[in-house]
Amino acid sequence: MFRAEVMKKEATEKLRMPSFLAKEARGADYLVLWLDCDKEGENICFEVIDCVKPVMNRRSGQVSV
Repeated sequence: MFRAEVMKKEATEKLRMPSFLAKEARGADYLVLWLDCDKEGENICFEVIDCVKPVMNRRSGQVSV
Protein backbone atom coordinates (compact mmCIF):
# COMPACT_ATOMS: atom_id res chain seq x y z
CA MET A 1 0.00 0.00 0.00
CA PHE A 2 2.78 2.45 0.83
CA ARG A 3 4.57 1.73 -2.43
CA ALA A 4 1.58 2.30 -4.68
CA GLU A 5 1.98 4.85 -7.44
CA VAL A 6 -0.01 8.07 -7.00
CA MET A 7 -2.30 8.78 -9.92
CA LYS A 8 -3.80 12.23 -10.38
CA LYS A 9 -7.08 12.24 -12.26
CA GLU A 10 -9.69 14.93 -12.78
CA ALA A 11 -13.02 14.20 -11.13
CA THR A 12 -14.92 15.79 -14.03
CA GLU A 13 -12.74 15.67 -17.13
CA LYS A 14 -15.24 17.65 -19.23
CA LEU A 15 -14.53 20.76 -17.15
CA ARG A 16 -10.82 20.70 -18.12
CA MET A 17 -10.04 22.59 -14.93
CA PRO A 18 -6.20 22.52 -15.22
CA SER A 19 -6.29 24.21 -18.63
CA PHE A 20 -8.89 26.72 -17.41
CA LEU A 21 -6.72 27.64 -14.40
CA ALA A 22 -3.64 27.99 -16.61
CA LYS A 23 -5.54 30.25 -19.02
CA GLU A 24 -6.72 32.49 -16.17
CA ALA A 25 -3.25 32.71 -14.61
CA ARG A 26 -1.35 33.43 -17.82
CA GLY A 27 0.87 36.44 -17.27
CA ALA A 28 -0.10 36.89 -13.61
CA ASP A 29 2.47 38.22 -11.14
CA TYR A 30 0.94 36.82 -7.95
CA LEU A 31 -1.26 33.95 -6.86
CA VAL A 32 -3.40 34.21 -3.74
CA LEU A 33 -5.27 31.10 -2.60
CA TRP A 34 -7.78 31.04 0.23
CA LEU A 35 -9.09 27.55 0.79
CA ASP A 36 -10.18 25.44 3.75
CA CYS A 37 -7.54 24.94 6.44
CA ASP A 38 -7.44 21.15 6.29
CA LYS A 39 -5.49 18.48 4.43
CA GLU A 40 -7.87 18.53 1.47
CA GLY A 41 -7.64 22.31 1.15
CA GLU A 42 -3.85 22.11 1.33
CA ASN A 43 -3.81 19.47 -1.41
CA ILE A 44 -6.07 21.60 -3.62
CA CYS A 45 -3.67 24.55 -3.18
CA PHE A 46 -0.71 22.50 -4.38
CA GLU A 47 -2.68 21.15 -7.33
CA VAL A 48 -3.65 24.69 -8.36
CA ILE A 49 -0.04 25.85 -7.99
CA ASP A 50 1.10 22.99 -10.25
CA CYS A 51 -1.41 24.09 -12.91
CA VAL A 52 -0.59 27.80 -12.92
CA LYS A 53 3.09 28.09 -12.06
CA PRO A 54 4.38 27.39 -15.61
CA VAL A 55 2.32 30.24 -17.16
CA MET A 56 2.82 32.92 -14.52
CA ASN A 57 5.38 35.71 -14.87
CA ARG A 58 8.76 34.82 -13.47
CA ARG A 59 10.81 37.25 -11.49
CA SER A 60 14.49 37.30 -12.35
CA GLY A 61 15.63 38.69 -9.02
CA GLN A 62 17.43 41.53 -10.75
CA VAL A 63 16.70 45.11 -9.83
CA SER A 64 16.49 47.51 -12.73
CA VAL A 65 17.59 51.09 -12.12
